[in-house]
Amino acid sequence: MTGVQTCALPIYSISTLYPSLRNSLSRVHEDLRSLKTRKLTNEEIEHLKQHGNHSSDASWSNVSVMITEEEGELFYIDCFFIGDNVISFQKGEVRFSDDLCLPACVRTTTFKNCVIFPSCFFSNNTLAENCVFLSGSVCMSNGRLTCKPSASFGNGQLCNVGNETGGYSIKLDGDLFYTDMRQLLEEGTQPVFEPIREDRCVIGPSACIEYCSLLDSVFIGEGCHIIASMLVDCTVLGSRANRTLVSNGNATSSILQWGVHFETGSNCVCSLLCEHSFTDCNAKIINSVIAPNTGVSSGECNSSLVGPFIGFHHNSVLISAIWYKGKGNIGYGANIGSNHTGRLPDQELIPGEGLFFGLGCNIKYPCNFMNAPYSLIASGITTLPQKVEMPFSLINKPSTNYEGVSPAYNEILPGWALYSNYYMLIRNENKFSKRNKSKRCAFEMHILRKDIIELLVKARNYLLMRDKLSKEAFLDLDAFGTLRDKRNCSCQFLHTIEEESDDSSEDAPYLELNSMVKEIYTDADIAGLGKNCMTNKSRLHGISVYSFFIRLYYLRLLKRFIRETFESKPEGLTMETLTKEAENQPFYNAIRLECTETDLLSLMLSLQSMEMLLLQNAIWSKKKDFVRGRKIMDQYDVTHDYDKDMEVVEERKKLVGGEMETVIASLQSLA
Repeated sequence: MTGVQTCALPIYSISTLYPSLRNSLSRVHEDLRSLKTRKLTNEEIEHLKQHGNHSSDASWSNVSVMITEEEGELFYIDCFFIGDNVISFQKGEVRFSDDLCLPACVRTTTFKNCVIFPSCFFSNNTLAENCVFLSGSVCMSNGRLTCKPSASFGNGQLCNVGNETGGYSIKLDGDLFYTDMRQLLEEGTQPVFEPIREDRCVIGPSACIEYCSLLDSVFIGEGCHIIASMLVDCTVLGSRANRTLVSNGNATSSILQWGVHFETGSNCVCSLLCEHSFTDCNAKIINSVIAPNTGVSSGECNSSLVGPFIGFHHNSVLISAIWYKGKGNIGYGANIGSNHTGRLPDQELIPGEGLFFGLGCNIKYPCNFMNAPYSLIASGITTLPQKVEMPFSLINKPSTNYEGVSPAYNEILPGWALYSNYYMLIRNENKFSKRNKSKRCAFEMHILRKDIIELLVKARNYLLMRDKLSKEAFLDLDAFGTLRDKRNCSCQFLHTIEEESDDSSEDAPYLELNSMVKEIYTDADIAGLGKNCMTNKSRLHGISVYSFFIRLYYLRLLKRFIRETFESKPEGLTMETLTKEAENQPFYNAIRLECTETDLLSLMLSLQSMEMLLLQNAIWSKKKDFVRGRKIMDQYDVTHDYDKDMEVVEERKKLVGGEMETVIASLQSLA
């Protein structure tokens, strides 16, 4: 009985998945240096003539042939050779696609100063000059392929991101990492690469070019497929595992890295498209850097650094934005950066991680949302130039006209996304992990992490209306103690926020920390609000929800600490033994300030309750969409699958439940 044979999937190294531009060029140079050629024999010249080939030199001395181990037939038909050319024996087949192989041959093409390696396919090309065609390349029905002397293939081209009259100048390079942009933003420098100067285009191995009107001074990497496009002074990188596709697009002085899809009328000038980014539907990209896993469709992107996992899929405008951390979304009709001042375009925008720009919003510059990650700008509103430092907030039109508040101000609800749309956070984390294709750059997929929590602490301090905290204290214990004691169960935070009705006259029983308590606050009263107003009720809700998630973060850290310690040294596991090391003291102090419980078991039971509450909140936030949809649309359930939408929540519930049961059981066994 014959057993079933299985084929192991190929395992690629990073250098194979993403071969560097300079290493690829070095290999081409080595191949050319080691190339051995000879003159054509009289019989070979006669054979070429009989098949309709011509040379600008009647003696055919301008055409040499490669010396290879196995010489076959010079399979050239109806070609014209101008200048000095090196040809090779064509035999076997050339892979055009996964399901189609073509016979290796060269026909109906004019060559000038070209090198043609074995196993290529050419058909109906007007002119190929100053090019090196590596083995496996395919060229069909193209116009002109040419190269200027000392071509850089777009490497070293200056790209200006940020304000259009200054900003940050980036030297584009095929070997740049997106994470190198951090060095540019923080230090004003970037890696220095050896300049590229080439006199020939490189079309190389297994690359396919068809129906292109002009390719001028280009490097086309392994496995790339260029269809009906025009490329001038460009580098297009690819590999066997990460093939780049350019279809019906135009690019000038730009770099397209591995696995990029540049399609359907896209236009690109002086820009870098990092690995696994994509464009389509007439996207317009000028002086911009597009990070891995980000797509631009239909819209215009100018002078911007567009971070990873950004959804830019509609007719909208993004100008002069430094969006390094990405992970946000741009709705249809959003005008982000029009020159509203009537003066020079010398202002910019710094969006925070995960920022959501709603349909038709208008963002006036300058604007800084860096410290307001995962906030939402509601549909149709216009925001004034401002700096907002309230994470996970909703900025919307005021619910009513407030006396003494400018009608140009919007209303801000701090922490709104945390208590009203927690499903979005769970789905985003899942989405980022599943959609990440980049192996070169590491991206943080977790949303509730240290730097985000530090912003929550800062925002909470603003809402408490306290002076800036000293470096020695995580939070003023006297100030926060009353808040903590009034609601000693953090699990009630979200319940209270959702259960209080809009017309309730009783706000949460917090200790007021400032005698000037008001019904409406602006940036004149509380820092971080930007050009927005905020009700006192929203302030108290913000304090509650920020406190809940700060506590949640440190309890999750404690859970991980317990699991790691229990695996290595379970005996005598107490809060004190966990924090013996000096570097753990800040962590211990944070737990002490944020939590009323003092023993590990009580803390973990509290965390379990908080996690379950959050999952219930996620279900509620999604369920309300279905309740509303079913009231409006009779066939809502035909096109919406509630169970499928809940899969991400059920996965999280299973994971969290298993971890909590293990940790609690371990602590109970010690007790």
